Amino acid sequence: MGDGFIMEEKGEIKSMKQMERIAGFILLAIVILFGMFGLSSSMLYFRLMMGAILGYALARGFMGFAGSVNRAYKGSSTSSAEP
Repeated sequence: MGDGFIMEEKGEIKSMKQMERIAGFILLAIVILFGMFGLSSSMLYFRLMMGAILGYALARGFMGFAGSVNRAYKGSSTSSAEP
C-alpha cells in the first residue's frame, strides 16, 4: 500500500538515469561555455577544468568505494575482498 514511492519498473529507473545523464551533459556544456567566454584569463579556465575533472574523479572514487562496501554489507558477499 505504501509502495507508491518505490520505482519497481525498469523503464522508470532507466528513464531517470537517462535524465541525469542529459542534465549532466547540459551542465558540463554550460560550465565549459562559461569558462571559455566568461573568464578573463586562460589560467582561470584551466583551473576551472582541472577542478571539475578532479572533483568528478574524487566523487566517482568515493561512490565506487561506498558501493562496494554497501554490496558486501547487504549481500554478505566479500568475494572481492578475499585474496
